[in-house]
Amino acid sequence: MTHRRETRGSLWWVYAFLRTASCWALLAILTVGVASVYIPAVIVRREGSLARSLEWFWVWCILRASNVKLSARGLDNVAAGSSYIVMANHRSMYDIPVLHYLLGRDVLGRGRDLRWIGKQELVRVPFLGWAFEASRHVAIDRDNRVRAIAALEAAAAASEQGVSFIIMPEGTRSADGRLLPFKKGGFHLAIDTGLPILPVAIRGSEELMRKGEWWILPGAIDVVVRPAIETVRWEKDRLEELIGRVREEIQAALGEDPEPLAVPRRGAHRSAT
Repeated sequence: MTHRRETRGSLWWVYAFLRTASCWALLAILTVGVASVYIPAVIVRREGSLARSLEWFWVWCILRASNVKLSARGLDNVAAGSSYIVMANHRSMYDIPVLHYLLGRDVLGRGRDLRWIGKQELVRVPFLGWAFEASRHVAIDRDNRVRAIAALEAAAAASEQGVSFIIMPEGTRSADGRLLPFKKGGFHLAIDTGLPILPVAIRGSEELMRKGEWWILPGAIDVVVRPAIETVRWEKDRLEELIGRVREEIQAALGEDPEPLAVPRRGAHRSAT
């Protein structure tokens, strides 16, 4: 993790303040606007292409409004029509729109039924949390093991309908960029469902927005998608081995050099490389 900010002069921080304020204002307007359409839509029909299209449009708007420079490698490891449990490292709130933008549509441009497994505290956030609670995404109560298991069991049942899930196995954002210990819930879900795990590494997102800060600063985010790890033959007594393998894949990916991937204007073809 770099610390380029600390070397900036006072004029740059004036620019950073104005940029942060304008970004937050624009993102608030976008979130309220999309949520106002999204919540009634999912109440009427939680499943279907409309909800997925609105989610993808929202994250596209976030990346465009924040002028994120995005690059990626390994998107060809994501097969069209396949379901996965995506596991990625977590450094910034920008990890969420980046992953949903890259993986919310397959290489043919079709919407993917992508569901987030997040912490229960998220549902308390106005508009965003309300949309999450109304949607088909999964909120985990980390203080109540029984409810957490029930939520994961419901997610496992949903996987039979061709659903993919995104889990941040660290459970929270890393403050220094180093991988935190992985929680086991997502790995139990992978073995129970037989869905392959798709390891993903995200670099640079902490330079846009660090944990515990509200600055939205200029920066580039690099994403590396590793080949999927099959879980069909894994048994629970080898859980630690599976955790270690996924962790190794993410650590290895963090050392790779990504290839450029522009965030196109809406309607433009998105590269799959």
